[in-house]
Amino acid sequence: MQGAEDPVLAQLHGHDAYTLGDAARRAQTGGVLHAVKPQSARTTFAGRALTARVHYEPHRDIPLKDYGGAQLRDRASPGDVIVLDAGALMLSAMGELAFAHLARRGAAGVVLNGCVRDVEQLEALQLPLAVFALGTAIQTVAGHARIIDVGAPVYLNGIRVDTGDFVAGCRGGVVFVPWADRAAVQEQARLIGESDLRVREGLARGESRTQLWSRHKDF
Repeated sequence: MQGAEDPVLAQLHGHDAYTLGDAARRAQTGGVLHAVKPQSARTTFAGRALTARVHYEPHRDIPLKDYGGAQLRDRASPGDVIVLDAGALMLSAMGELAFAHLARRGAAGVVLNGCVRDVEQLEALQLPLAVFALGTAIQTVAGHARIIDVGAPVYLNGIRVDTGDFVAGCRGGVVFVPWADRAAVQEQARLIGESDLRVREGLARGESRTQLWSRHKDF
């Protein structure tokens, strides 16, 4: 994906999702999706978004060949994060075979606003892929859905996510950083990291936490 050599991108990769969430809030941009949690052994990831939506029609039969999963996965580049909006349906929209395909393509993760399945196989395969979703479900959207709007913006709990945005995840949820605001978020993350370091060093010297906090965290 274009921008892979961007110096700010490399700096963003140096922060955890907790710091990036705080930084995005300070920069008044992006957002955090708390309901989406790790469903895989790998519980952290960071990369750039490739977005799509699931169009679900429960009363219409749609051939599996028309689901569109392979076309989405074929668009994935190394380091990409698939951000798939399934409308918060408690049905699975992706499983073991899709995960294996994405891992082969070098994707960093999956963020699914819906459910996944086959997580036991995912753990057994030890794929280098972080899978985040609302939960797991046996019943699927298969046969009644299509993946559409690959590369178009999606809205997750009011957060706009565009293809190319920076995405990071941890057990606390998923952080979205608009690509245009990456430098502002990186600067806030740098300030947070430096102030945390000063507080930790002061605590190690036996200084008062209250004083350290007022001295280094008032920004």
